[in-house]
Amino acid sequence: GHGPGWIAAARLEEVAGKLVNARQVIRDGCKACPANEDVWLEAARLQTPENAKAVLAEAVKKIPSSVKIWLQAASLESNITMRRRVL
Repeated sequence: GHGPGWIAAARLEEVAGKLVNARQVIRDGCKACPANEDVWLEAARLQTPENAKAVLAEAVKKIPSSVKIWLQAASLESNITMRRRVL
């Protein structure tokens, strides 16, 4: 699997306004490149915050040593908590 190619394909769909397709493309990318943290981070970015949490939880299982993924999961967690306080 080639991570940057999957990310580029997903962004092409996103730019075209096809978010559902973009999410599907990057989901396939995660299956094809389970050890590529950038593909997982892109998958999380294309999701709603709640769904992104699930994506990152899966990513952590596949790449427990990825600092980028842990940091993204932590920042997402704090953002959701802060939003709940605000609402």
